[in-house]
Amino acid sequence: MNRTHLSTALSLFAALVLLTCTSPATPRVAASAAYVDPALAAQTVGQVSVIVSGSNAAQAVEAIGGTVTDDLWLIEAVAADIPASAVSALASTPGIISVVLNYGVTSSDWDGWVTDLPLPSEWDGRPDAQSTADPTVWNIVNPVPIDIGADTLHSTLLRSGKPIRGDGVTVALVDSGIYFDKQVRATLGKVVAKQFVGQADFVDSTCATITKQHGKTQLVGTQGNGYCWLGHTDTNDGYGHGTAVASIIWNNFTDSNTGVTLGVAPAADILSVRVLGDDGTGTYATVIKGIQYVVKNRNRYDVKVMNLSISAPTSVPYFVDPLNRAVEQAWSRDIVVIAAAGNNGSAPGSITVPGNDPYVITVGAVDEHRTPGYWADDTIPNWSAAGPTGDGFVKPDILAPGVNIITFMYKDPTDPTQSQQIVQIHPDNAVTTSLFRMSGTSMSAAVASGVAALTLQANPKLTPDQVKYRLMASARPAVAGDPAELVYTVFRQGAGRIWAPDAVLGTFKSKAAANAGMDIKADLKHGFLTDRDLTYHYQGLVKMAQSTDATAQLYYIGFADGRFLSLGAWSAPDGWLTQDVLASRKMAWASGLIPMPDAQIIWAGGTITLLSQSVESSRKMAWASSMLLWDGEGTWLDGLLSGQAAAKVDPSLRVVWMSGLSDWYGGITWADALVDSSRKMAWASAIDPTTDSIMTTSWVNVP
Repeated sequence: MNRTHLSTALSLFAALVLLTCTSPATPRVAASAAYVDPALAAQTVGQVSVIVSGSNAAQAVEAIGGTVTDDLWLIEAVAADIPASAVSALASTPGIISVVLNYGVTSSDWDGWVTDLPLPSEWDGRPDAQSTADPTVWNIVNPVPIDIGADTLHSTLLRSGKPIRGDGVTVALVDSGIYFDKQVRATLGKVVAKQFVGQADFVDSTCATITKQHGKTQLVGTQGNGYCWLGHTDTNDGYGHGTAVASIIWNNFTDSNTGVTLGVAPAADILSVRVLGDDGTGTYATVIKGIQYVVKNRNRYDVKVMNLSISAPTSVPYFVDPLNRAVEQAWSRDIVVIAAAGNNGSAPGSITVPGNDPYVITVGAVDEHRTPGYWADDTIPNWSAAGPTGDGFVKPDILAPGVNIITFMYKDPTDPTQSQQIVQIHPDNAVTTSLFRMSGTSMSAAVASGVAALTLQANPKLTPDQVKYRLMASARPAVAGDPAELVYTVFRQGAGRIWAPDAVLGTFKSKAAANAGMDIKADLKHGFLTDRDLTYHYQGLVKMAQSTDATAQLYYIGFADGRFLSLGAWSAPDGWLTQDVLASRKMAWASGLIPMPDAQIIWAGGTITLLSQSVESSRKMAWASSMLLWDGEGTWLDGLLSGQAAAKVDPSLRVVWMSGLSDWYGGITWADALVDSSRKMAWASAIDPTTDSIMTTSWVNVP
């Protein structure tokens, strides 16, 4: 295969911080001249490399004798080489917003830090959580907000004067419920009473009664139509999973070392919808009823985000699966849906329902190795599920921290049988009576839901498609080497790891949105029994080819000019293969029975030799801000394959990261045309929503 390296545009983080994070997300006030990076003051002679922002940036650069080197269409800017003496003239050009030094980020120069807080670069072995004299303050090894930049937003004021902490946004948790033990209620009583909307219980759907003095009975909660409505003093979560997920979003405890509030969106409101029982399992029907409740009451409770840290096996195309159709209904009604990728391992196609739905935001996990704010040693755990989906879409969409996350979970100090089930099964993970160490993509999804809440507080008019675009466009993929290459295939890391400051305060085109070219309302309106109905659903562009020796599979995207973009190769014994391994084995590929010439296969990067702390410093991993984004308008590498002219690419076959094609090809995308004939559209008849099982994501054991 031909090796294709990433564009030098992935070294823009420092410049983007200046461009996008100097003020809250409010319309820019017109000024007499553009913002000029102070670092340019020292550049007085010769040529300088800059990022110029503005609708007429290219023309302005050429007018002062500069040369445009890259079209940064995502941020409506260009990279350019200009005379240092012309910076002022350029900044004074009408329409120019900013002129910033084109900072370089490489794996050899980057020290691994994304925070200035005084934290260790290696875990010192201390316990994950230790109490202090103040019950609201804890000594925490791994405060999650630091690793995603949310801590800086918590102290950033919007024009309203409010800090960006999720205020005014309700996150609905469709899970196993939420339980507040006595210690949490006593410590955070006012916060809980104010921010907890309530719990709609679809498991114990008939409200219980208790006997009071003199034999009088009293109803616990308010009986609803098919559910029991409960306040914070009466809610139930016998399993514990929902409690843990909720605490990641809105934990109001503080870390003693850094002063950071431990929740990602600590001011967000929480609506709990209990659909999973005390064993962490439920049915499609119960989950869908819970989603219906969220949709019906979205305006009443101002629900903007719905977290689904749940998992079911994939068995049918996305548009057939009832749960996927339910989450799409929520998405189409302006609710941002965040789903866990699943914990079933890194094999291709391991993404679970509803994370396999192309519309929603699917989140995989990052292992921080207990070094918050230090990214150089971070990796993707082997259990974090991988794409592509059976329908040919790239998943996950983004990554977020998901290993050894401190959450709420109740451990009864006197009677272990009264503890939540997860604590009973895994007692060693209980670090205190109220705090518990959890790992999994469920935790990652909760982190992303918190960032979505922060994004919507600062930008309340965003649609779900726009929120998804922001989270993906601002994410940072793992790269290493010089020139830089992706460390992981896109099927493992998606667009990269989440970075809250850019997602919330970044500068984006006003109409930039994910799921480009996809009509969710038409998708939902049509069934799948006729050829005409099938044309309203979508097929992703990713296809699979077998190696001629039947030992590996190549996942690729084909182009009209006969070339193929290889996104990753998998072998069951060896996992995701590096390009060097592929070359050494001299593998040949065939799509169906048609050979794929090696010279026509372009390697998109990913799965280079994985890095460890023992490798030389020049090969350390960096998580870089980049332009690696497919939004329905451009192909890989910011609009073009290496050296390929846009005119040579059939527009209908352009590489799409967040979208799909407008035509369905007969319903045979699953495993390309090699799918068994018995597993076509008849799969739909195998689903019984009243009995088919769904559960929380599987337990991950991390020491």
